[in-house]
Parts: sequence; C-alpha cells; structure tokens
Amino acid sequence: MKKISYSLNIGLVGPKESGKEIFIDYLKRNALEASFISDVIKNVNYHEILTIFDHIPMKSRIFMAKDLDKLIYNYDKIKNLDILILALDIFEPSLLCSYEKDKLEELNEYFMFKGMTLLVGIDTESIFNKTNSRLKIEQDALVQKAQELNVLYCFEIQNRSSDLKELFDKIFGDFLFKFKMTSPDLYESARQYGQTLIK
Repeated sequence: MKKISYSLNIGLVGPKESGKEIFIDYLKRNALEASFISDVIKNVNYHEILTIFDHIPMKSRIFMAKDLDKLIYNYDKIKNLDILILALDIFEPSLLCSYEKDKLEELNEYFMFKGMTLLVGIDTESIFNKTNSRLKIEQDALVQKAQELNVLYCFEIQNRSSDLKELFDKIFGDFLFKFKMTSPDLYESARQYGQTLIK
C-alpha cells in the first residue's frame, strides 16, 4: 500500500505574545507524529505534524514568524505556502495595524500565493486564564480589518478546543475537497492509508 498523505505548508504569523502557539499545541494533541525540524543547510525551522482528518493523513509544515517581513525574508527557504494565518491578541489593539495590505500583497507576490488566508483574533484572557485590564478589539473591528486585507476567513478563538476544531475543520475540509475533486484516485489511496494508521 502506498503511504500517501496530503501536505500543507502553513505560515503562522504573529508576535510572541499573540498566543499563536495554541495552533501548534492543538495539532500536536491530535497528532500521530510531531517534530520540530531545524534545517541547518536551509537555515529554517518549522514544526512538522502528521494528523488524520476525515481518514486522510495530513502532513502540516508550520513556519512561524513574528511578522510578514520575516516570512518574506525566508521565501527562498520555504518556497511555497498553502495557508497563511495572521494571529493577534484581541487585547492588543495596536496589533491590528501591524497587518498592512501592501505587505500582504508583497508576500502574495513573492510566494505567488493563491492559498487560504485567515485573520485570527485570540482571546488570551479566556484561553490562558489571565485578567486583562486593556482595551479589547471588538469583533466588528476584526471583521473590518479582514475585509480591508481581503482575507478569506476571520475567526475569534475563545475556546482552545471547540474554536480551534472549527478552524482546522474548515481549513482541512476545504483542501481535502479540492484534493478529492482534482485527484480522486490519489484521494482514495490516501484514505485507505489513513484507515490503516487509525486502527
């Protein structure tokens, strides 16, 4: 049996305080395999996580960056992206301005990016059980920023389990639908391999 999995390169952007590590933690909790790769030759680090979604093995390579410039700077090492997640702490209103349309367009040009972009506000108060006395970004402002950036999806994460499940169900579901439509034979082979992995 062929060991076929569906591979995705994910760019995860946000400052350290944004709470973006919850995406990695969620995938690791549901992983068959997870590793941190430090490629000395290419001078790039990433997480590689193998999960099963709808019986299909999904191999995700996640490249983390504090901002879009860092991702652009590493273009020659990453080569292509399928998904771009722009994360921010909803208790840091100044972060809303850190994502600029011209910088996103520059990244799109470098990577010839035609994938899925998500703007994700993380409620660090609910997720990390900490009290914030700071101003909160309202959902309307988050949606308005997503529209300004011409971003496909906008999420607010308040619950580490259910909200992240909904987000990844949407992401993986969209890509697997395309996979099934464009390569039905490979899709079936991957599905058969996935069923052997979950036994």
